[in-house]
Amino acid sequence: MEMNNGLAALIVILMLGAGIFVGAVGFSKTEQIETEKVVIQEKLVNVEKECPVIVCQDVTIPEIQNADNELLNEFLENEFSANYTEIKDEAYFVALEELEDHDYRVVVEYLMSLIEGVDEDLIDVDVDDFEVKVTKLGLGEDEDKSATVTFELEVNYELEEGVNDDFNKDIIVVYNVVFDEGDFGDEDVELVSIN
Repeated sequence: MEMNNGLAALIVILMLGAGIFVGAVGFSKTEQIETEKVVIQEKLVNVEKECPVIVCQDVTIPEIQNADNELLNEFLENEFSANYTEIKDEAYFVALEELEDHDYRVVVEYLMSLIEGVDEDLIDVDVDDFEVKVTKLGLGEDEDKSATVTFELEVNYELEEGVNDDFNKDIIVVYNVVFDEGDFGDEDVELVSIN
């Protein structure tokens, strides 16, 4: 019996020793994994510092303008200057053509609704200034491009009743121009406001 007790004690001691050894090896592996995680995270931080910023091409400008972030708008305009210039030029010409269509009819009708007795034949409209604001770059293949065009007009007119004085009024006209699927030959021009 003493032999069996000694053997049992030896087995228990061996099992405890093996458990401690396995635990130590397991602890060592866990520690090694944690160390590798820290090293990987440090490498990722270094990569992020060294790599340039990648600009996403799915940018829609209205959201940015609503945020009124001037620096971000400047960055986008500089980054996509060719796109901005192309959209601005096309939008200006399309909106101007719409404004000039039928001898500035929208301006004439607006002026006559404000002032009684205007001689329709003696109204002269000149573009004093304009501003074009790109609202959507449409960088994707089938995405719309758009811009808002604001014209500041100087309108000279005379009254029908023989008053010899010339009068003038400043009028602001705003158009929204959308190029369907980015096609400059397929545009939609909408009068947004006149005042």
